[in-house]
Amino acid sequence: MTAEEFKQAFKIAADREQDLSEDALDPFFRFAMPDFKPITVTTRQVARLIRYQAYQLNGNWDSTALNEIRTAGRKKFIVVGDL
Repeated sequence: MTAEEFKQAFKIAADREQDLSEDALDPFFRFAMPDFKPITVTTRQVARLIRYQAYQLNGNWDSTALNEIRTAGRKKFIVVGDL
């Protein structure tokens, strides 16, 4: 995942009007583990992961969680766009 793809996914995640409930989170199970193999995902799936992992109930974003997704995504997420 490139920096631009992460920015696009974050923009989608931050848009509370976007319903991401149909976009699967299952492929990301254990994504932060060192033995996790690269996966092909859509921008919307990454957006759902961002919202699930980093959006806090107080309306703020958890920067540690965002950084974890961005760092792991560089080598582990192959973004193919929105399907």
